[in-house]
Amino acid sequence: MIVEFEVSNFRSIKDVASFSFEAGASKSHRNNFFEKVIDGGDTLRLLKTAVVYGANASGKSNVLKAFHALNYFVRQSHQFETGDEIECHEPFLLDLETKTADSPVLFKLTFIGKDAIKYVYEVQFSKYEVLFERLDWYPDGNQNKLFERSKNEGHVLKPGGRLSPKVTRRFPANKLALSVLGNDAHEQLEPVYLWFRDFEVGNLLAATRLKSWETVVKQRCTQDPNFSERLAKLLNVADTGIKALSVKENPDEAFAFPDGFPSKIKAAIMEENRFGVSTFFEEFKDGKLVKLSNDITWENQSSGTRMLFTIGGMMLLRLAEGGIMVVDELNSSLHPDLCAFLVGLFHNPDSNPNNAQLLFATHDVQMLADDRFRKDQFWLTKKNKFGATELYSAQDFGGVRDTTPLDKWYISGKFYGKPRIKETEFIYG
Repeated sequence: MIVEFEVSNFRSIKDVASFSFEAGASKSHRNNFFEKVIDGGDTLRLLKTAVVYGANASGKSNVLKAFHALNYFVRQSHQFETGDEIECHEPFLLDLETKTADSPVLFKLTFIGKDAIKYVYEVQFSKYEVLFERLDWYPDGNQNKLFERSKNEGHVLKPGGRLSPKVTRRFPANKLALSVLGNDAHEQLEPVYLWFRDFEVGNLLAATRLKSWETVVKQRCTQDPNFSERLAKLLNVADTGIKALSVKENPDEAFAFPDGFPSKIKAAIMEENRFGVSTFFEEFKDGKLVKLSNDITWENQSSGTRMLFTIGGMMLLRLAEGGIMVVDELNSSLHPDLCAFLVGLFHNPDSNPNNAQLLFATHDVQMLADDRFRKDQFWLTKKNKFGATELYSAQDFGGVRDTTPLDKWYISGKFYGKPRIKETEFIYG
């Protein structure tokens, strides 16, 4: 569960931008937040969902990409070749002081682990090395350092007094200690590393991410009949006409290739067609139901149906297991009512018993209608005069109450989220 996230000097974000899942004192929309008792006895009120709005190029996607960059860095840096550049080092380019390879990008994440203990993880890094990395935890509610490493100390890990087992060693400059030790089954750090595995981030306009998620959903369908049945019900509720769903994994021997067929192309084709999806529709004769037919192939399903299969399936996974889902362009290829329905699954305690969290960005103002969100769930981005992204919560604006119509305020431009469209004469004059 995420509590707070800070980022600076990343893409269009220059100064520190802070995002929080902590719910304010308001008791409105009781199902939109939950209470979590953490180790030490304190109770946190955390939001189940949050949404980011903003004009095109205002930086809302970059806020979400920052989550992805940290997640990627933690999960993958143990595989980096020593000396390789750190790909997620993408500093703010519109300032001479921040655009250099040595300029540090900062990520700082406060989260609740599966052990109900609060953790604070901070990392600063340049293009080729980690400049600072620290992980604190709060057993019994008290702050303790688990480890720290820095460039100034030669990348030698300095363990805290309660790190078990103790580790004192030098790490490659471009690899995170959390990634290396967590992947190496360190008894205390592996659960923290694995926490990031329940942290999904994706852009629905990114074909590679969608393909990856589609494969995950298909694989889960083959492993869990209950999940497959629940996904079929989701597709049916969305009025796709699908009444049942079947996903089967094709073994290697199911593929036939001519002699001498290139191995790399063969592997790609097998991967692309590893799972076969059958969808079943009602077939009628003389106005009477005859049978369920699967004559309509998966390849002939609409892009919207396939998108719902993927994004809906991933959401069902997170709802079942808990964790965090960050989605950019949620409204892509999905009807506004369907997007609202999917978000509502996170608010419903019956469908979200493990308090999974959803952060998403969209342009669809209709999502703000019908008093769907609390003011602390509504976030906005805007560019300042220096071209840098600034991130705000609706709580930061005076006069915003629980009863404020967020959609009307947003459309009127009171939240700075409305694009400033230049006059035609200026463009063509």
